[in-house]
Amino acid sequence: MAGYKKVLALVNDSARSRETLTLAARVAREHAGELTALYSVEKARHAPYLDRSMTNTLVALERRCALAQEMVADTAEAIGMPIAFRYEEGDPATVAVRAARLHDLIVAGQWNPDDPGETRADFSYRLLMGSGRPVLFVPHAGDFAVCGKRVLISWNGTRESARAVRDALPVISRAEFVEAIQFAPNENEASEDGRLDGLQSYLAAHDIEVEITIQVPPHPSISERILSPTNVDASFAEMLLSHAADLGADLVVMGAYGHSRGFELVLGGMTRTFLSSMPIPFLMSH
Repeated sequence: MAGYKKVLALVNDSARSRETLTLAARVAREHAGELTALYSVEKARHAPYLDRSMTNTLVALERRCALAQEMVADTAEAIGMPIAFRYEEGDPATVAVRAARLHDLIVAGQWNPDDPGETRADFSYRLLMGSGRPVLFVPHAGDFAVCGKRVLISWNGTRESARAVRDALPVISRAEFVEAIQFAPNENEASEDGRLDGLQSYLAAHDIEVEITIQVPPHPSISERILSPTNVDASFAEMLLSHAADLGADLVVMGAYGHSRGFELVLGGMTRTFLSSMPIPFLMSH
């Protein structure tokens, strides 16, 4: 099965960029792929004349770019593989989305509101919804020397879920253990639902063995659904994270759910939850 032959790592001024790039390098090497590190910053606003503040801004940008390039070179030397460095000025999310479409896999760090070197808060959302490519998110805390050996698939039979599984086949096919979990509204539907059996058959056609698990979440009351409809998603998220921990999973594969409402990007509750609190890497597709 073809692997990820072109991998794009998104680096910035975050303290965790080196960890993101290192994991991207491991994935690229496992799949005998090429790795490019993309660093982009907002374009400096040019005044009609070059005053001191503009000079300081340009010098600061050059320094930031030089530090990023140095980090990429150090990582390439440490891991023992070439990493191409690409710098581009512009809105980082727009630049990343455009570049992502010509790569097989995007590796990005989880957004951290406490890190001054981070991009804007909507960066991850725009990347997921606009790139048309799977995104491997690296948590902003923890060491992930192993990723993709024990894989947990969050499955619900939707388009996004199916897309995530298909996009993750290169890594799932190399896993030592794979489990798919589905949340069903009640015991009767859980016992009669054959969608996980269908997924099991699909993966078997790709020579992938997968264990299947169905869990029934607690039922919120009608008033709870009306007052806080995201509680249902939050319950699913907590169950999934708990199960991943019990399983010793080092990667979760799931669909990213969202749609546009006017000019506002609206994400599903589980997607928002995992983007803000992921203890292990997540591979998401929309």
